Amino acid sequence: MTQLKPAERTAYHEAGHVLAFLFTGNRFIKTCIKEVEGKEGKFEGKVEPVKGQQPDPTGVSIILVAGQAAECVLTGEWPKEDEGGTTSIGSDGVGLTGRAPGILHMLCDQPTSFYISWLRHCAWLLLKEPVVVTPMLHAIANELVKRKELTEQEVVEICRQVGKDTGKGLPRWQVCREGE
Repeated sequence: MTQLKPAERTAYHEAGHVLAFLFTGNRFIKTCIKEVEGKEGKFEGKVEPVKGQQPDPTGVSIILVAGQAAECVLTGEWPKEDEGGTTSIGSDGVGLTGRAPGILHMLCDQPTSFYISWLRHCAWLLLKEPVVVTPMLHAIANELVKRKELTEQEVVEICRQVGKDTGKGLPRWQVCREGE
């Protein structure tokens, strides 16, 4: 199991979100991490989506659990809540449970816990791809730790460089954006 510093864990968590934004065809303005004021060693992160964007419900749900999935890809286990009921997934969980019941009726007739397990598995599979995607996850997180904020264009450039470095070219979503 990989031990991470709080800033690194938060950076990987946010890197998972931004990769899921891109892979589901959604846009974001920037992502950032910062130390929580008055709580040394505790970090929080944020991804600012493009306003007015109407992503599909499954895409939104995968984006919400992708932060957890990124942590799992790196550490080998899903994040757990601390005594205060919060964790790096705290606000993500609120966002997901607030949206999940309505989405459930569209996709399946299963309990919310089944749906959330399915979403977590989808996000984990997306980020676990070892040749290109996991190196992108590492590269984005490392830059986020250094710079504390990345725009969508900077994230796309990092991904483009990883694609070149691995010799695998650009992921499909990047090729599609080339024509924009």
